[in-house]
Amino acid sequence: MGAVQIAYTLSAAADVEVQVLNMAGRTVATIPVEPSEAGTHTAFWPGRSASGSKVPPGQYLLRIDCKADDGVASTRLVTVGVR
Repeated sequence: MGAVQIAYTLSAAADVEVQVLNMAGRTVATIPVEPSEAGTHTAFWPGRSASGSKVPPGQYLLRIDCKADDGVASTRLVTVGVR
C-alpha cells in the first residue's frame, strides 16, 4: 500500500495533530505535523504503525485535532481504507 494523503484546510493558524486509530479507537500511529498557517495543507501516512510495522488491511480512523492561538479547538474524524 502507498501512503495515504491527508488534506486539511485551516481558517486560521493552528497547531495540528493527526492520529491514526483502529476501529476500536486505539492509537495506531501519530503523524507529525508542523504548526500550520491558514490555508490548505497535506500530511501523509505511510500505512505503518508507530513501531514501523505495516498495518493490516481494513478501515482506520484519522483524527485531526487543531488548536488556534486564540484557544479555539476543532476535531475532525474521517475513515480511510487500507488494502
